[in-house]
Amino acid sequence: CRGDDGRQLNNRCARLSEPSHGSWAYYISAGVDPASGKRRQVRKSGFPSRQAAQKARNTAAVRVDSGKFKPPSRATVGEFLLEWLPRRERSGAGLKATTALMYRRYILADLVPSTLGRTRLEDLRSSDVVKLVDELVAAGRGATTVRRIVAVLQSALRDAVNEDRLEQN
Repeated sequence: CRGDDGRQLNNRCARLSEPSHGSWAYYISAGVDPASGKRRQVRKSGFPSRQAAQKARNTAAVRVDSGKFKPPSRATVGEFLLEWLPRRERSGAGLKATTALMYRRYILADLVPSTLGRTRLEDLRSSDVVKLVDELVAAGRGATTVRRIVAVLQSALRDAVNEDRLEQN
């Protein structure tokens, strides 16, 4: 909370007793980053209640303890797709030149400029893909084209899981 002068009030805010005022956060230590040698920290805020923050903190702590913790990334789906396609082309993986051309068209014309393309990769949900399909249909894209665009996205997200950039596809 901030006062009239813009400075933080900390515990002096008169509205802290109201349940709908403010939000909760958690912070945990996630060990040391092997590449930089610096301490990794996990912080997340915006929870409506203390119990919600504790539950999310416990889930994050389990991931850290089991070794499944991935540092948060600010990369969007669009940025990931633009990194992914050249890697996919270089790896070969049975990708013909014409297929790579169509992938590039779908990524540049449909996926990157969409709302989904601006979504952070780690915040991506299946509902976002449903919204993308609805947007494509509303824009007049044919059923076959929509299926192919979704197939490109599925392939990229599968690789994101394999690269430990996502927990699940």
